[in-house]
Amino acid sequence: MEGSGAHMMQRLVKLRDFGANYIDYRTAWMAAIILSFVVWMINLSHGALPALPAALKQATYTFFVAGFIVRLCENLATKVTVRSLALALAVVIPSSIAIGLTFALHSLKGTPEPLHSTIPTMLMAPPSFFVWGWRSRTDGNEEPKHGRSRLRRTLAWGAIAIALAGLSAAVAVWLAVGTCREQQPTRAGSLEPIAQCMLLPHEGFSLWWSTRIKGEGASQPQYGDFTRFHPSTYATAIDHVAIPDHPFMAVGGNNMHNDAYVSDAYAASGPLGLDPQVVTRTQGFGGYGTIAFDRWGRIVGVYSNGRGFQIELMDPDTLQELASYDLPSRPWYFPLQGVLPWKYIGAGMYFYLDERDRAVVPTTRNTIEVVQAPAPGSSRGFEWVRTYDLSQHVVPMHWPRQDSVAWVLPDWGGERYWFATLEGMVGSVEVESGEIQTHRLAGESIENSFAVGEEGIFIISDRALYRFNRAEDGSIVAAWRAPYDRGPGIKPGHITRGSGSSVTLAGGLDGLVVITDNAEPRIHVQSFRRSDGEKVCSVPVFPEGKSGTDLSVSAFEHADEAGRGQGSYSILVENNWGPHSFPRPHAVPGLTRVDAKRREDGGFLCREVWASDEKSIGVVKLSLGNGLAYMYLADDSETATGWYFTAIDFRSGETVYRKHTGLGHGFNNWQGALFLHPDSGAAYTTTIFGLVMMRDGAFETGSSSPAPLASGKR
Repeated sequence: MEGSGAHMMQRLVKLRDFGANYIDYRTAWMAAIILSFVVWMINLSHGALPALPAALKQATYTFFVAGFIVRLCENLATKVTVRSLALALAVVIPSSIAIGLTFALHSLKGTPEPLHSTIPTMLMAPPSFFVWGWRSRTDGNEEPKHGRSRLRRTLAWGAIAIALAGLSAAVAVWLAVGTCREQQPTRAGSLEPIAQCMLLPHEGFSLWWSTRIKGEGASQPQYGDFTRFHPSTYATAIDHVAIPDHPFMAVGGNNMHNDAYVSDAYAASGPLGLDPQVVTRTQGFGGYGTIAFDRWGRIVGVYSNGRGFQIELMDPDTLQELASYDLPSRPWYFPLQGVLPWKYIGAGMYFYLDERDRAVVPTTRNTIEVVQAPAPGSSRGFEWVRTYDLSQHVVPMHWPRQDSVAWVLPDWGGERYWFATLEGMVGSVEVESGEIQTHRLAGESIENSFAVGEEGIFIISDRALYRFNRAEDGSIVAAWRAPYDRGPGIKPGHITRGSGSSVTLAGGLDGLVVITDNAEPRIHVQSFRRSDGEKVCSVPVFPEGKSGTDLSVSAFEHADEAGRGQGSYSILVENNWGPHSFPRPHAVPGLTRVDAKRREDGGFLCREVWASDEKSIGVVKLSLGNGLAYMYLADDSETATGWYFTAIDFRSGETVYRKHTGLGHGFNNWQGALFLHPDSGAAYTTTIFGLVMMRDGAFETGSSSPAPLASGKR
């Protein structure tokens, strides 16, 4: 047996040595690992298990075929006499074989994205074979005599390979931009519009291939395309109980979720889709977590590029910047904190505008900055008013991690600011004296903005819903606590575990507090009494196993013609579940309406009214003024993702119209919110490259001296 085993080993060694003449084993292993991982990532949006066969096919193919092709490249480079011809053959022949075989392999059953899975080979093969052929031609695969010389040569060739790979990526992007050249927006004055077709290299190559080579250009969406499904009169205004204006917050859109009730419902009418126009602006990578509107209807927003933050004042019609004010940046070591920029929900993402047009902003230094916006026509810019230092009143953490004051809103009397931190600290700051009180939610974290009512503040942690008040001695106390199902873990596409929704108040003091839980296999829209926190409704929504939301609901109470409430409430919630991989969203449908009707015995009848197949990962907004719900969605079924403003009728759930705003990641809002102007009928959304506005064509731009907005109940 021992002799037989030794004989078998000798045969295997001979087979290995024979194969080494045709296969470069070292290169084969490295290429197999790298390319299989890349292909797995490309197909990961379809799920980890569906992506696995594609990765295994790529690994197997790469080991055997790529190893052989590398040897072919070496032989062509060294055995053809003419140097230029040798290098040309060493690139063209192996690249053609590699690309053709890779596409054929992935066209077989088991790869969700055959063309996309081939693109890494298209991009990497030509420069890699050029480098390999040049190296083989230069040194004939001879080992350098000195280790230092070998290291230098390896680093040099590595740098060349990286440069060529970068050049290939740049060519792919250039091809995509050229494909979209006719669709590029024109520049208006100093305003830089968002460019079309800012795509990842493989997306750019796919777009170029489908439009220029396969001739499918006519089927691709065009900038500004508009589709109407129902007439503009299809949706009508909704009679509702007026959502009270907070006396110490701006009227007509003062925070990410519009008002102190976090209703995400606007009394104003949004765009009806009458000759809709799109205006954009960009400063490069970066966007606006929140925009609000001052008493003159101008935009006040906090802009961030991932590290830096600044308050900006913009013209609501043209998006021209009128003034700016720098806020503290994130610390230099923020990459060490383990939070990816697109998952950041800390300081600077949320702020509110007060009744005197002052931006009240939690900053990265755990302070609250109060900054006054300039009046129209003023030569003065933003002016600092006051700073409240909360740095000693957050949850202590070991460097480099730090707790963050993420949300600030005023109480109904205007005497204090309430704040909450990511690690579960709830606090209040006296406006005049600066005295601070805190209350720690031990073992709980906070990941969503809170609401303010006349009777207290409503906060949701990753475990429970609370109403907090101030006791007679000034301490913070929980009036009630209502736990919910936080689910088994973080769902696909979500940032954290627990409820993904903010707290929304609907109706008056006898009304409801609305959230979603994180249950499996379906989440529930849950409603609680504002007075005592008793749960009165729990309605499951969305398909089993693909159910989740990471954004706020929109809710309000219906009213009769006199504006009186009848105990009937409506809630809109969108499904954000999906295997998203930044910057490519892959949400599943849809948008659902849930109604809660108070019975004569005081209980509630709750039901799902309709479910739309429209999908989004941005905050849905409802116009009570025209009965349309607005979503900003990506159509990931297209070769290159197109982005659309979409309007859905509140009563029926039918899509009324869809407006194409742009192609590529410049228009990607990646869980950003929508906003409706309180007067002009315009809709806005932040993107990861700026701001997009849509308005009806009949819209008239404002004068240089705008009139103040009307105040009063909404």
